[in-house]
Amino acid sequence: MQSTFLSAFVLSVFLVGSVIGQTVTVDSLSENRAGSVSGKEHTFGIDVFKNIPYLFFANKVPLDERRMLLTNRGIVELTWRRQKRERSYQTALLGYSQVEVVSPKSVERRQNATGFYAKLGKEWSVGKGKAQSQLGLRAMMTYCRYSTELLYPGPTFGDYKSLDVVHNIGIGIDPYYALDFSLNQQWLLRWETRLAHHYRIAGKGYTPYYPGVGFSPGLYNYIISPGTTLQIHYRFHGRKAE
Repeated sequence: MQSTFLSAFVLSVFLVGSVIGQTVTVDSLSENRAGSVSGKEHTFGIDVFKNIPYLFFANKVPLDERRMLLTNRGIVELTWRRQKRERSYQTALLGYSQVEVVSPKSVERRQNATGFYAKLGKEWSVGKGKAQSQLGLRAMMTYCRYSTELLYPGPTFGDYKSLDVVHNIGIGIDPYYALDFSLNQQWLLRWETRLAHHYRIAGKGYTPYYPGVGFSPGLYNYIISPGTTLQIHYRFHGRKAE
């Protein structure tokens, strides 16, 4: 599994490296549309940032004073955008995430959380003229599987070990702000900042990181989690309506 995430990361870096040498200017899509014979724009993107910060910690991030570590984290996110009107887009995001939480001083010695999530919504261009700032809102649905190794010390009869597996389902909303930069006519770099709101409707269990939402220290059923990331998008045009 780790090799899969490494391959995805290397591919992402290669895509960025192949176009980052271009002069980066603020995106002016309306100018491109004026000279285009094609229809409305689509973009297909992949996240190229979320896995990078953990490389600086050798993928072992300390979480609290109990020596709890977040490790073996990996994320793959794919994004699709479809222009509806001149200044609005439909959006969709699919993601997969895994993470392990290790806590040697706790009964819950090791927890593995894996999840899939989908987000659907709409975004609007804001600002005057050709400004490529976007405000968006997505609805989300998440599935997360917790697999927790429990260890109860037994000084008389030895330690007792068990494995607790829980399936979780949640819903929420994901408001965000995005800023788009044009690398060339085909490639787009997007900086996105969001504030996820998530509520678990089935399941139980606590984890300091919830797939598709983000860090959730001290939170249980209702989670609010901010985040920021970079995506690289390939843009193309559909057939022009007759």
